[in-house]
Amino acid sequence: MDHTQKIQNIYPLSHMQEGMLFHSFLQDEGTAYIEQSVFTIKGQLHLDWFQQSVQSIIDRHDIFRTVFLPHVAGLKEPRQVVLRDRSFQLHAEDLTEMPETDQTAYINQFKERDRRKGFNLQKDMLMRISLFKTAPEKHVCVWSHHHILMDGWCLGIVLQEFMQLYESIYTGESVPLDPVQPYSAYISWLYDQDKDKAKEYWKNYLTDF
Repeated sequence: MDHTQKIQNIYPLSHMQEGMLFHSFLQDEGTAYIEQSVFTIKGQLHLDWFQQSVQSIIDRHDIFRTVFLPHVAGLKEPRQVVLRDRSFQLHAEDLTEMPETDQTAYINQFKERDRRKGFNLQKDMLMRISLFKTAPEKHVCVWSHHHILMDGWCLGIVLQEFMQLYESIYTGESVPLDPVQPYSAYISWLYDQDKDKAKEYWKNYLTDF
């Protein structure tokens, strides 16, 4: 099989991404850039719909189908590689038979193990989502990702889209989502900037400081 057919795009990293990539490999895929968000979901929850909604997010945003290569033959700089397809698998556990204090301890231990597990930036899907059922209509969600993908502000947008997509499955009605700009467009914009002009601007701006 021609593995290049699995690739949608290849492009450089932002300077911030390069820094995180360097430090991650320096720490042997350490935990410095592992982000975890934990929140409670109340009400009925359909796991199939949940998984389908997350998969739609992954299909919609190429950054969630991206791996990061520190060395590419013939190139000096690292590259991020967008894959055409990536399949998401939800991790779900039923803790309803545990006392509440045991549930809390179990989830906290899971969070620590999940953080220590880290991510292989060259192979892994850099986002993991786990659901823990703690009552008939209550789930705790642990949403982990590598910071090289996005910051907290972007995560808020992604979660909003996720809720809209889940609601769309529930109601059977399509949801109007804003058009997506691929991350490669931002990288292209960065590399098109006049660095000398920008340097001169900031030099003048900071003259009196």
